[in-house]
Order: sequence, then C-alpha cells, then structure tokens
Amino acid sequence: MGIKSIIIDQKQVEAGCNAALKWCNEHFAGKQVIVLGILKGCIPFLGKLISQFTFDLQLDFVAVASYHGGSRQQEAPKIVLDMSHDPKGKDILLIEDIVDSGRSIKLVLDLLHTRKAKSVILVSFIEKLKPREADIKVDYSCFKNQDEFLVGFGLDYQGFYRNLPYVGVFDPEDN
Repeated sequence: MGIKSIIIDQKQVEAGCNAALKWCNEHFAGKQVIVLGILKGCIPFLGKLISQFTFDLQLDFVAVASYHGGSRQQEAPKIVLDMSHDPKGKDILLIEDIVDSGRSIKLVLDLLHTRKAKSVILVSFIEKLKPREADIKVDYSCFKNQDEFLVGFGLDYQGFYRNLPYVGVFDPEDN
C-alpha cells in the first residue's frame, strides 16, 4: 500500500482534535466567526471539530490547487473555489490539514487580507517544521513533522488515502 509506518494513530488523532477544539473554543469564546476550511484535506479535521464548536459561526470553504497528482508542488497555487461569505470586518478561523511550503496558505491569507478580514487565525492539523517558502505563522497545530511525505486523515497521494483514520509515512515508490 506504500505506507511505511503509522506516525499518528487513531487515539492520537482524537487527542489532537480534542486539544485543537479546546484551544479554538477558548480563543473564539463570545465571537462570531467565519470558519474557513481549505478543501479537500480539511474535511476529516474540520468534521471532528465543527459540531463541538461553542462559538457562533458561519461555515465556508476555499479550494487551492498546486499539486495536480504528485507529491511535490508543481506550479504556483491558485484559488479554484472561492469562499461565498464576505470576510470584511470578520474574525476568520482558517482550518488546514497540513502547512508545508506555506505557498498555498499564503495565497489564502493574502486574499483575506486584501478583503479586509478583521483577524485570521490559522489552525492546522499538522505543521511541517522544515523551512517554508512563504513566511506564515501557524497559530495552532495538533502535530509537527519534519519533512516526511504523509497520508491519511485528509492528507492524500493522487487523491487517495484521505479516508484513513490515522496518518502514515508514505513511499510513492512502494505504491
């Protein structure tokens, strides 16, 4: 199957999601927020959180394309599905599966800044610790990883493996 090892098992996924939920609920207590998920990888993570958020929210999505089936970014990221709510003057909770090079998330952050969002908080399931191509700040991450290629719990290889209930190190050569 190409998965060399499981680095975040189901219990750790649950614990990470619960910690992120607690952090978000404390941070956004009493606020009205646009929760903006970055498709498609955010779905499992956001799905664990959304029904347990205790603040008022509007749910929205944006999709960014840059991989086109490979394991490395192949071109400049671009918005392929824009959000439907106007972020002007609003607090935004940005939910991402993984922050890697930072290029895709920077595109979304720049868009929100241009559209005059009041504040933007970035919560990522996994944050890669390697140097980024884009200078961005992750406000909260459940897990940190050096530079392994990961699949599962929203992370994919050529559109597959997002449905795994854990995160594993993937070897595309062994697929």
